[in-house]
Amino acid sequence: MFQTAIVAPNHDTVLKILAEQFRDAGKPQEFIITVVARKLTSAHVKARQTCIAHSAKEIQSLEAFE
Repeated sequence: MFQTAIVAPNHDTVLKILAEQFRDAGKPQEFIITVVARKLTSAHVKARQTCIAHSAKEIQSLEAFE
């Protein structure tokens, strides 16, 4: 996860801005990597919850046709 957090700001503008703000505030690189990793994990969990909710709705709609 930390390797992803090191590379992600190079490819995602939101994470890049976040990392630059902490860098400008004088935070150490390890701290910035941890913040980016947590942000990525949070986004992954939210996407997973959305996917699960969407799947549950599909199952309910399929059960209605039976």
